Amino acid sequence: MVIRVRAALIGLVLVLLALVIGAMPASAGRLAGGGPGASAFILEPSQPGPPTGLTATAVSSSEVDLSWTAPSSGSPTVSYDVYDGTSQDGESNTAVNSAPITGTTFAVTGLSASTKYYFLVLARDAGGFGTYSDEQSATTLDGIGPPAGLSAKAVSSSEVDLSWTAPSGSPPAGYDVYEGTSSGDESNNPVNSDPITGTTFSVTGLTGGTTYYFVVDAVDAANNLSGDSNETSATTSTPTPGGIGPPAGLSAKVVSSSEVDLSWTAPSGSPPAGYDVYEGTSSGGESNNPVNSDPITGTTFSVTGLTGGTTYYFVVDAVDAANNLSGDSNEASATTATLGQPGPPAASTGSSGTSAQPWLILVVLAVIGGAIAGARVLIRRRRSGSAPGPGPHAAPGPGPHAAPGPGPHAAPGPGPHAAPGPGPHAAPGPGPHATPAPTVQAVPHAGPPRVTSVQATGTDATRTVRFVPYPGASIITTEEAPRQ
Repeated sequence: MVIRVRAALIGLVLVLLALVIGAMPASAGRLAGGGPGASAFILEPSQPGPPTGLTATAVSSSEVDLSWTAPSSGSPTVSYDVYDGTSQDGESNTAVNSAPITGTTFAVTGLSASTKYYFLVLARDAGGFGTYSDEQSATTLDGIGPPAGLSAKAVSSSEVDLSWTAPSGSPPAGYDVYEGTSSGDESNNPVNSDPITGTTFSVTGLTGGTTYYFVVDAVDAANNLSGDSNETSATTSTPTPGGIGPPAGLSAKVVSSSEVDLSWTAPSGSPPAGYDVYEGTSSGGESNNPVNSDPITGTTFSVTGLTGGTTYYFVVDAVDAANNLSGDSNEASATTATLGQPGPPAASTGSSGTSAQPWLILVVLAVIGGAIAGARVLIRRRRSGSAPGPGPHAAPGPGPHAAPGPGPHAAPGPGPHAAPGPGPHAAPGPGPHATPAPTVQAVPHAGPPRVTSVQATGTDATRTVRFVPYPGASIITTEEAPRQ
């Protein structure tokens, strides 16, 4: 009897289990932990709903950015997993994320250029169960190839110069340089602060006697990187024992709108083999490349080709025989003259070999011009009331019948009883009422004025000549009149 009861109970349990399983089709969901496409039974009565609004955006040749909306139904979602593939419904069973995603965005990187990718997002609850989103796809952008032919040359104990060849295809917007002290261990941060636009670069601030390794990546306009170039290395030279000190007393003098002259003092100790000059347009922003093509052997240098009205900053380094650099000198700055303004006046040599300043010549010419224009006066010539010369009624001079001068038999000069004055028939001399000959009396002016015009007006009796001075100057009048 007991055996029959047990058998009946077991049969009942099997029937109930079959009913439950039959009510849950395999298509109700996927077993948590199984990859996309794996068929399984969902035994948990509740799980998160699917993520919605999944979008996929290609942002570079190697990256697609995903975003979605959290499920609005089912059990609470605690994390997400992302799956990708290169064919529809062909997503991998392994999530691309190494750790659970807690937000609703994710960047899928390390993809191939010009390739179409498909994506699914799985929402999981605390028990690990979940539901997939709808599938979305995106095609990565065309990529830029890596630079080629990278080479490195150590030029001192602190500098290595790099050069490379641009990749084929579309030219990149620039390049990034990465360095390290062991092969394959270059830093993830480039040594350059901004993309390099050329195909050469000087890496400075290195340690002497050290081997450095380098790779270069091309950068597109969206700042997407190509793959690495070939790796290259160079060993910096060992500094000379004791080293060389930096130059001192650097000064800068502007000589024109495009030139600044520098001078400095040699460092103490062993004399350097030469010097390098570095310039920039901001304090501390001097270029890593010297303006001189070869080391300077003296302690002066003219920096040319500058822009007018610009402030330039300079430092100078000493260079030893092994091309090792000292530290920087003090920084000096100078502002070039504004374009179009002359620099300091240069001496000119005349035919006699003497030196004359152009500005002095201009001053002399101005003085001469002022003297010539000195008649800043109003000259008025006038006649007196009587005729100045012999008029039509004046006594004539001796005529043809006038008595001749004293001959040899003429009576001697007047005796004591002779009439004191000329006789009644003598030609009258200038009497008290005779008109004297005109003379000129001038009133001098204190200094030579500058005139703008000369005007003459009047008649024969009165004529006025007017020299018009520049505004603000006074007018002086000089008259011609008989001298009393």
